[in-house]
Amino acid sequence: MSPKEAIEYIRKFLDVHGKDLNRVEKEMKSLIKKGQQSGDLFLMGVANYYLAAANYRYGGERNTVLLYAIKATAMLDKTTEYELTARSYNLLGIAYISQNNYQLALEAYNHAYDIVKKHRVKGTIGRTLKNNIADCYFQMGDYKLSIKLFSGCLANTRKNAPEDRTSIAIYSINLSDSYKKLGDHERAKDILLGLRDWIEDLDESIWVCYYFSSLACNYYALGDKANGDVCSDKVFGIMQRDVYTYEYNIDVEEITHVLVCSGDFERAKRFADMIYEYAEKSGNTIDRQVACRVMAEYYSKLGDTARSLEIYEELVELYKQRAEEMKAIQLNIHRKITEADREIKGLNRKIRASEESAMRDPLTRLLNRSALLSTTTEFIEIAEKNSEKIGGIFIDIDFFKQCNDTYGHAVGDEIIKEVARRCAAEESAHIKFARYGGDEFFGIMHGLKDDQVIAIAQRICRTISREQIPNANSPGEKHVTLSVGVINTRVAERSNTIIDIVNYADKALYHAKRTGKDAIYLFDRSRIGEDEESDPYVRFDY
Repeated sequence: MSPKEAIEYIRKFLDVHGKDLNRVEKEMKSLIKKGQQSGDLFLMGVANYYLAAANYRYGGERNTVLLYAIKATAMLDKTTEYELTARSYNLLGIAYISQNNYQLALEAYNHAYDIVKKHRVKGTIGRTLKNNIADCYFQMGDYKLSIKLFSGCLANTRKNAPEDRTSIAIYSINLSDSYKKLGDHERAKDILLGLRDWIEDLDESIWVCYYFSSLACNYYALGDKANGDVCSDKVFGIMQRDVYTYEYNIDVEEITHVLVCSGDFERAKRFADMIYEYAEKSGNTIDRQVACRVMAEYYSKLGDTARSLEIYEELVELYKQRAEEMKAIQLNIHRKITEADREIKGLNRKIRASEESAMRDPLTRLLNRSALLSTTTEFIEIAEKNSEKIGGIFIDIDFFKQCNDTYGHAVGDEIIKEVARRCAAEESAHIKFARYGGDEFFGIMHGLKDDQVIAIAQRICRTISREQIPNANSPGEKHVTLSVGVINTRVAERSNTIIDIVNYADKALYHAKRTGKDAIYLFDRSRIGEDEESDPYVRFDY
């Protein structure tokens, strides 16, 4: 299927089954298998992209998202579907962020943005990437630069897509968090309050949750515990009815820290238990680290030093475990990239072999007529550019029909293959032969002198004659002979198509057959005169 059809099919499937991760994985893997069988690199790439996206959106493993995204980028990079390629690199950046690998995330986002700029990709992807690039700088502690970038995204969206409330909310929350990190809680709060009239109407509850968690932290920092408690309770309510994912951890950890420090252990414990339960369920080391940090601080502030120290000891072991995991992840990333590259190279070989096969005559393995047309067009362009001559050799097997009738088609096929072998032996970068049809062959060449083109025809005729292939129907020699027409001419307006070149060579071939066969004739355009007696044909012996 075409790229457009593939995307349309997948999107329709996801509209119905998108939240069923098992079903999505089964269908996408089926498409990947079809792509492998057909050599369709795009189909494999887009299926891997949506596998990564589904796992990211609906609670798949972080490593799974990363590995599918790596394959998607490797495969889509070889296509011209630039928007989807940029989106796959964006998703790869998100996957790296989930591993706390901000430098690789930044590289992925920047590469995606380069694709968008270079190929002038339209739509929201450009703003999304700028936001994600800003987020990388935020995570790495460059809050002033993140403020500049988030502000640009927000201003651009308000100007060009004011109806896109989800994006406005995302950029506003991110901008607010940057000011919060710089300690400007008043400004951070005011940015968020600018969204209060409609924020709860957003379809995506994750951003509503982010909004209230960020607002809660700013209220607490400003000493407004009453409003902070209202917002934190909203956060807890959303998380209870929504699916908790690792993306909530940063905000929930921050709220819990604020609550613990303020002495509100009841509210803090609710959030701490939620983090801990999720970590137990996911088993991910990063999630367990978050849970241990929260619990250790909680028990420390509560005065349970023994329990706090016990959890801190567990946390130390988790950091050691994570260090080993990071080594394994890096090795796995390298292996998956290598595997994807190897898979792509294998598919490219299959595609080239398939394309090559489609260009070849199945009996002789010479070019077919379709490929001859393409090659001739290319050769003519080269000849015209370099002021060269373009040459053509038209070959016909003498008395071939009678030979077939006498010896059978199997023998006839062997004769055709033998002539083809002689033609193939003359091929080079600027000389190509094709089976023109039946027992006819055509050679096209550029950059040769007349005597060089004639010499090719002579060698082919001479070799076939010396092999003494029986043909009782040949009146003289009683073996297979060839009639050949040759043209070698400058590229001009009246001789710049395959039809013109073939016609000239065909005239010479017809003259050879009309005058007794077993001969080579050159059609020399310079010998054409105004009188009817002029003879443009020159015979050459072999």
